[in-house]
Amino acid sequence: MRIPLTKYGWPQVVIFPAVVLVVMAAFALGTTGILQPWVIISIEVLLAAILIWILSFFPDPERNCPTDSNLLLAPADGQITDIETLEDSPAFL
Repeated sequence: MRIPLTKYGWPQVVIFPAVVLVVMAAFALGTTGILQPWVIISIEVLLAAILIWILSFFPDPERNCPTDSNLLLAPADGQITDIETLEDSPAFL
């Protein structure tokens, strides 16, 4: 199964997981004989969860946008909840 990732996230998708994998390998090799096996496995599972968490930030799912020019589409996966006319707003000056 291919999980599409956005091209803007590729530096993070390559660098951060590589760092986590290096830390996992160094920890496993460096602590063998020093720590109990269950401690090493627990920490490795935690680091693997961090690795999955990092990769979950950069999905690029297939989106089907309607082509009707009378529609107002929300950016990304947001939802438009309110449309109002502002007379004066310091945020939009």
